[in-house]
Amino acid sequence: MNRQSPTSNYKLRLFLLFLLTILLLSCASPTPTSTPLPFARFVLPTRDPNAATPTPFQPSGQVNTPVPTFTPSPIPSATFTPTATVTSPPASPTVASDSPTSPPPTAPTSSRPNYILYATLDFSNRTVAVDQTIRYPNRTGSTLNELVFSVQPNLYTNAFALNSISQDGSALTSYTLSGQRLTVNLNQPLASGAATTISLNFNLNIPAKNANDVFGYDFNQINLTDWYPFIVPYRGGWILHDPMPWGEHLVYDSCDVELNIKTDSGVVLAVGASPEANGEWTRYRMYGARTLALSASNEFLVAETTLGNVSIRSYYFNGYKSAGDDMLIYASEAVETYSAQFAPYPHQTLAVVQTDMDDGQEFDGLIFLSTDFYGQYNGTARSNLTTIGVHEIAHQWWYSLVGGDHALEPLAR
Repeated sequence: MNRQSPTSNYKLRLFLLFLLTILLLSCASPTPTSTPLPFARFVLPTRDPNAATPTPFQPSGQVNTPVPTFTPSPIPSATFTPTATVTSPPASPTVASDSPTSPPPTAPTSSRPNYILYATLDFSNRTVAVDQTIRYPNRTGSTLNELVFSVQPNLYTNAFALNSISQDGSALTSYTLSGQRLTVNLNQPLASGAATTISLNFNLNIPAKNANDVFGYDFNQINLTDWYPFIVPYRGGWILHDPMPWGEHLVYDSCDVELNIKTDSGVVLAVGASPEANGEWTRYRMYGARTLALSASNEFLVAETTLGNVSIRSYYFNGYKSAGDDMLIYASEAVETYSAQFAPYPHQTLAVVQTDMDDGQEFDGLIFLSTDFYGQYNGTARSNLTTIGVHEIAHQWWYSLVGGDHALEPLAR
């Protein structure tokens, strides 16, 4: 039998011990360095708090979003009127009683102020002659000795002339008109729950408009906005804020308005209500509105469609057909979407009107959009025309249907 010597066994044990030591060292954790590793730096998207805030409506220009297809089933195909010389009123919209955007017309109610106007618009000479009757119910809870009116045209030099004013057929002689405020001392106190009728006759000499305002005339258009005296809300006092260099200052009660108007042949009227024949007059009626605005031009081109019993019209000028036609599609989709999300559209007509101004502006059943938006339109949804357009349409719910104090509660809108 062959045995290993003790010396050989000893050498073998030393070799195995050395090998085991190497293996143990190779499995040990490395000694940490004296300088700790730095944490990764995360760049948060917070902007410089002192930097100017960009408008949320500016397009990024990075995404080419195509114009959405006009779905024919819920929204009939748009019918386009190729000329602006149409003098007859548009056809009444088709009624679809099962449409979610087709609420029954709101009836006039004695609980709201009621305004009836007969207005003769001389488009060529830029004047308006108006007979106005207001049936005012006192819902304030207090006896009123005076009424306070907002008269916005009086803020413009020589634009407003009050010819007469009466209460229940008797002339009112004690009143003051200063700036936008008309304060009328009543012949008899108006008890809470009672109503009175105020009649006014006045003339407007329409001023030239500027880019910061929508009211007035330019070379091919007249815009009448907040153009007739209206009684301001009373909440423990009359609410008529001073005008500001920015934002809006007027507060409106919900009211019923009937406008009977006649104007020059060939002038197309854009109004937030459907036209009705009334003898020599064309009549427009709105119920539960804040105000009635209109735009007049002898150069309007009109595209229109219906959504349920809501008539939607796009009024634009020559050279802007693509933008004007596409805005009709976006307006229809906005009415359909908001009606499903908020409540049925509160009016029976929506007019989208091109005008020379810096931005957009909403009124009951009617919105104005800047000509610049039409000129900059890139054929996609990512544009000021569409983004600001549908923003202004949303005010038909959050301004027209749900009112508020624009001066003190601007963010509520």
